[in-house]
Amino acid sequence: MTSIADRSSWRAGLQRVCRGRALAFAFPLIMMMVPMRSPAFTNLAVGIPDISHAVSAWGDFDNDGRLDMLAAGDAVTAVWRNQGNGTFTNLGLALPLFNAGAGIPTAAWGDYDNDGWLDFVVAGGTDATGNNRTTQIWRNQGDGSFVHSGISLPGIFAGQAVWADLDRDGRLDLILVGNNGFILSSSPITQVLRNTPSGFELWNTGLPAVRNAAVAVGDYDNDGWPDIAISGMRPDVGYAAIWRNQGNGSFSEVYQPG
Repeated sequence: MTSIADRSSWRAGLQRVCRGRALAFAFPLIMMMVPMRSPAFTNLAVGIPDISHAVSAWGDFDNDGRLDMLAAGDAVTAVWRNQGNGTFTNLGLALPLFNAGAGIPTAAWGDYDNDGWLDFVVAGGTDATGNNRTTQIWRNQGDGSFVHSGISLPGIFAGQAVWADLDRDGRLDLILVGNNGFILSSSPITQVLRNTPSGFELWNTGLPAVRNAAVAVGDYDNDGWPDIAISGMRPDVGYAAIWRNQGNGSFSEVYQPG
């Protein structure tokens, strides 16, 4: 038979163990309850002006290990070189100037000619009506300068230009979506331009024309082929869908939300 003293000793030991376990479990809970300090950011005077109705993109165009900036907006389109001392310098390129009345322009870096230097594309409306619009590819000379490629492309505004190697041939193709006419008219456009050894060629993918549009590329089904998500007005009704890359040069619509 267990004595009263034995039972008292057992209870006291159990209490000590329980207290120890309670503290062991409580410690991480206490740590979790300590408020985390948010990272602090400072607005730097880096030499870049305020721009409205704008888009910007990072890219190391001079391969010095520091990210430079490309931006396009209302009456300002420029490339700023990162000086490495907290400041940026405008390269002073003769880039097209866009008008806020035609919506936000688009800009994207991409080494389309595979020479190891980042090039870029910019597109948008240069007046408020959309009657004047442009899409331009600027080629990186590798010496800190850029030149207009001279490649003829349809002008778009209120849309997007995206680089992607859709056919996996090692060359970046170009997707253009947006408006291709007077701002009050219904002039949607979607073009996929395949980058070939002889230049860009229109690729008949079957994607619908959309305006006031956006496009994104990603391999959603993990089959190794980049797929396309597209949204916009078609022509006056909202549209969004995923188009699957079949891997044989064709695409098929596989999903529409809603």
